[in-house]
Amino acid sequence: MSLTTGAEYLQRLQDGRRVWLEGETVADVTAHEGLRASAREIAALYDLQHDPLHRDALTVEQHGERHGRAYMKPGSAGQLVARREGFEVWARASLGMLGRSPDYMATCLTAFAANQTFFSARENKGFAENLARYHEDARRRDLCLSHTFAGPRTDKSKTVSGQGAGLATALRIVGETDSGPVVRGMRSLATLAPLSDELLVFGAGRPLQAGEEDHSISFAIPVHTPGLQLICREPFTRQGRVDHPLASRFDEMDCVAVFEDLVVPWERVFVYRDIELDRNFKVATHFNEHVGQQVLARRVVKTELVLATVSAVVESTGLSKADEPRRRLGEIVTGLDLTRACLRAAEADAFPADSGMWTPATQPMLAGLRVSKDVYAAAIGTLRDLSASGLFMTPTSADLEGPLAEVISQYYRGATADGKERTRVYRLAWDLVGEAFGSRQLLFEKYFLGDPARSYAAAWDRYDKGRLGALLEDALAGGPTADEPTRGRS
Repeated sequence: MSLTTGAEYLQRLQDGRRVWLEGETVADVTAHEGLRASAREIAALYDLQHDPLHRDALTVEQHGERHGRAYMKPGSAGQLVARREGFEVWARASLGMLGRSPDYMATCLTAFAANQTFFSARENKGFAENLARYHEDARRRDLCLSHTFAGPRTDKSKTVSGQGAGLATALRIVGETDSGPVVRGMRSLATLAPLSDELLVFGAGRPLQAGEEDHSISFAIPVHTPGLQLICREPFTRQGRVDHPLASRFDEMDCVAVFEDLVVPWERVFVYRDIELDRNFKVATHFNEHVGQQVLARRVVKTELVLATVSAVVESTGLSKADEPRRRLGEIVTGLDLTRACLRAAEADAFPADSGMWTPATQPMLAGLRVSKDVYAAAIGTLRDLSASGLFMTPTSADLEGPLAEVISQYYRGATADGKERTRVYRLAWDLVGEAFGSRQLLFEKYFLGDPARSYAAAWDRYDKGRLGALLEDALAGGPTADEPTRGRS
């Protein structure tokens, strides 16, 4: 088995999984109005792997079979660049709007599985071998994976085991059977889980303390496993490709995963009752560096879409030569250049990690992740400001096709576009700025890899402060006094 097709992917989702949406269970996630559009978009990505134009960018041949490139461990700097080029193909196909396209978790799992030395510490060797076998199986079956790395947010001031005011809400081990451990509790932020083949559970979401070993478990299970329920947020899907060109296609669902005495097969357990592994797996496996390459490649495309929309809005108002709109457009371009520069610097300074897997350089990658989310947010702000009231004074597709079509064509025209074309541009702008879909996209990017404040604080904590001390000493020491000869002066 290898390289799934879109049809095969959609068929796999019809497996009796328990998905709750707006108070009801979903009989078929591929047919539900709030889920089917994004399911079809994921299916289209899988089909691109079979397209001769994109096959070599998205896949790699090994032992007579082709596999998704994101599932392959980069063995050189060149292979790392080739992986990013594959990321770009899927990002362009989805306009950068699918933050959890299958290549994201494939990259994550590959980074984990490559680090056998780390996961084999202490009593975890057998579970580390499970991880390697699972990675090979996921690669062979070309699975679409989701993950949940976050715990409940009941009380942020308390430890993981102290959540819920006496009610045990965080996922934990509650027993063992011959088949495997029994888990109960919840995990959040399972984005795309209703449309994934399997769910990867890693880490407790917050650092575990001594005595919290029951909360230390990492594993993977099929989404249809008995004992797992997914509770979806409100769908942001809107109907109509003209009225909602993005929200009609790319609303990837976010969920809470509830585990009710679910038995995890022993062969699918990767970390078990090991607090140190639970705390340190992201740093040890260079998680942020690897998935960050996919994130930055996607964010470039996504931000370019916003730039294209801003440009079209400015053109339609006849202000493309005015200083202020050009300045605002130039700010977006500068942010894009910075994002690309961080991505390329991370690739140029890539290194072979202890696992043998070539890894993007840490500092430029983390800088790119911090900067690019702010670049996207600023670009959305520019689109809002320059579109102004035009954002909500825009006709619908029904208006464009109705009795007032000629009136709209006349009175809604812009400086460079007729009423129909200008309407389509502003409908796209509204999807990005005004709809719940656009608001979710902005929030998603801001908190993609955790609390932004902690990310910036961590950047300061990691900085080489010895360099600053030496520089400060030089400044405070002052230069030569007036009666001292300048070095080299006769």
